[in-house]
Amino acid sequence: MFLSPIENESRLMKETASLIKLNIVDSIVILGISGNDLPSQQYIDDNRQIIRVNLPKARKNAFLIEHKFITLLKSLVYTFAILKYSIKIKPLFISCHNLALLPLAVFAKKTVRAKLIYVPHELEVERTGLSGVFKKLAQWAEPQFIKYADSVVTVCQPIANWYGKRYNIPKVYVLRNVPINPLDATTPLIKEAIFREKFFIPKEHIIFIYQGLIDSARGILELIDNFKCVRPDRHLILMGYGSSESYVKEIAQQIPNIHFQVAVPQKDIIKYSSSADVGIFYIPSDSISLSYKYSLPNKFFEYLIGGLPVIISDNLEYLSELIEENDLGWILSRNNEAFINFINSLTKEQINAKIENGFTYSRKIGWQFEEEILKEVYN
Repeated sequence: MFLSPIENESRLMKETASLIKLNIVDSIVILGISGNDLPSQQYIDDNRQIIRVNLPKARKNAFLIEHKFITLLKSLVYTFAILKYSIKIKPLFISCHNLALLPLAVFAKKTVRAKLIYVPHELEVERTGLSGVFKKLAQWAEPQFIKYADSVVTVCQPIANWYGKRYNIPKVYVLRNVPINPLDATTPLIKEAIFREKFFIPKEHIIFIYQGLIDSARGILELIDNFKCVRPDRHLILMGYGSSESYVKEIAQQIPNIHFQVAVPQKDIIKYSSSADVGIFYIPSDSISLSYKYSLPNKFFEYLIGGLPVIISDNLEYLSELIEENDLGWILSRNNEAFINFINSLTKEQINAKIENGFTYSRKIGWQFEEEILKEVYN
């Protein structure tokens, strides 16, 4: 169950496909919410179905009290839908992917006597943007309901350690959100030239790419400001979608070395990534959430599989460890002048010197190596 329209949930698609492939279940129903003119029922394939619950909406010029009433009504409608489909389907397993739905998932588990799998995609009570009364509510709710989960699955080891210690859980599983790796030890990576051809970037210029959520919380605005000040032969590609997308498109029309690429299908991401020279995940903020500090985003693996060394900011603690241990790129302090100087001084030779390390590391990663843990999780 999800609080989204199930439109770009790449992890969910991989996970459900693996559950079918490994013969853990025969069929899967994914419950989400309506949005973006998507159908209320959609079959992914013969074994997987999406059901989107149509939730009420407030009027455009509604008063605050109406918005509060509609919010409450949405919760009631979705609660009813969860119970309705749980009773109708009688699932063996209920998989809950965020804290907001965990109390409902526990109720549904008890109603139909299913096993509950709790799969937080980040450190839920320490995530970016959570504050005030909502943070206090989350900090109260998670320990109350997580004890009813039969299995807890997180995206990386530091977050698993946090959950295990905080809630005294003997075994927290780690299922990293890595892409399906199309390469093996004997398959060479074929670097594409998509961005050079599309944006008319000369071969001798260096292309840096940020891919993922285009949002100010990800350091996008600072990244753009820094690339306004670098040499003209240093190009930044911003690939994805999000709240800052319109701003990025506008800047890309004004600044010759900054380019916007609309989000591409999951199957094409690595091909597009390989068209750049260096991947970036750099958040210059002095105060980021613990969830970000421990994060292990799929873009990190997509960069490496695409043959790119990676630049990250030093406040991303877990990624810093991986970069340093495996010599996969560069860890930069959060200083604009130092960042600009580094981008300006980086050479093709320095980039090429890191590529072999990334090649060796990336051949050991891939969803096909991760999915086997699901057998233990759903045991």
